[in-house]
Amino acid sequence: MILITGADGNLGSYVSRLFSSKGLKTRLMSRTGMQRLRNSEVVQADILDKGSLPKALKGVETVVHLAATLDFRKSPKYMMRINYEGTKNVLDAAVEADAVKFVYASSVAVYGFNPKLPVSEDLGRNAKDAYGLSKIKSEDEIKKSGIGYTFLRPTVIYGAGFETGFKSITSLIRSGRMKIIGDGNNRLHFVHAKDCAQAFYLAAVKKPFNDAFNIGGPEVITQKEAFALVSGFLGVAPPNEHVSKRIAVWGAKINYIIKKLQGKDPQVLERYIKVISSDRYYDISKAKQVLGYSPTVGYRKGIKEVVNSWVDDHAATGIRTRVTSLGSLHSR
Repeated sequence: MILITGADGNLGSYVSRLFSSKGLKTRLMSRTGMQRLRNSEVVQADILDKGSLPKALKGVETVVHLAATLDFRKSPKYMMRINYEGTKNVLDAAVEADAVKFVYASSVAVYGFNPKLPVSEDLGRNAKDAYGLSKIKSEDEIKKSGIGYTFLRPTVIYGAGFETGFKSITSLIRSGRMKIIGDGNNRLHFVHAKDCAQAFYLAAVKKPFNDAFNIGGPEVITQKEAFALVSGFLGVAPPNEHVSKRIAVWGAKINYIIKKLQGKDPQVLERYIKVISSDRYYDISKAKQVLGYSPTVGYRKGIKEVVNSWVDDHAATGIRTRVTSLGSLHSR
C-alpha cells in the first residue's frame, strides 16, 4: 500500500492520477476528503493532527509525502510548522507503522542561490529563506529516522493548476506592460507537473535510494525566449523594454502593499520576478541515469497550456478563445 499525502493538492492530483493509471494500490490522504480514484481508497487526515495519522498509515509500506505549503504570504513560522513539523508528524507515524520507504517532495530551494551552474546534488545546501530551510530540516529529520528514503528536488513546477504567478506575467505581456528584467538572457529551468509526477512514480516503485535527485524539465530557456513564446501564443508583440531587477522587485513590493491596503489578496509577485530574472539551471543527469527519469514536456507545449488556462479564465469578459497554434487565437 502506498500513502500519498496532499493527494488533492496541485502536484498531488497529478501523482494520484498517474499512480491510479499504473494500477498501483494507493491510499489518498486529504484534510477534507476527495473523490476516490481507481485502485485507491481515501482517508481524511491532517499532517498537523497526530491523532489522525495512525489510521492513514495502517498497512502502508511506502509514503509519498507531498503535503506542504508554498504560500509566501504566510509567516516563516507558519511555513516551518506546515513543511517541517507536518513532515515530522507523518514520518513518526510511518516509522511507528513499520513503513519501509519515504519518498519526500523536497525542492531545489535547498541550494539557495549558489552561483555555480549547473546546480548538482553535491553542490551543498545553502538555503536562506523559510521555504528552503523547512525542506532542509525535513530532509535531515528523515535521514535520522532510519527509514529508507528518496528525496526529489523539483525545480519550479508549471502546468495546469500551477499558474499562480505565471498567469500574472501572462496578463502583463498581453497588456504590453511586461518588461524584460535585466538583459533577459538568464536561463530558466522549470519542470512540467506531468514530468514531475513521473519522477514520483519511479521513486515509489523502486527501492529506496537513500539519496536526492534534481527533477527538472528537458530544456533550458532564456527569459526572453519564454516571453517570446507567451507573446506568440497570444498574438502580441514580445516585450522589448528593459528594467533592472532591483526596480522590478521594488515595483512588486509596492504593488503588494497597495493591494493589501485595498483589502485585496495579492500574489507575492516579488518571488516570481526573482525566479524569472535569475540565471539558474540544474543538472538532472543523476535522476536520468539512476532513477530512470525521462522528462518529455518541452516549453512550447507547457507554456501553451498555461496560456490556454489564462485565456479560459478571461473568457467570461469576451469571446471564448483557445490558442491553437503559435501566434494565433481562434474562437471555439
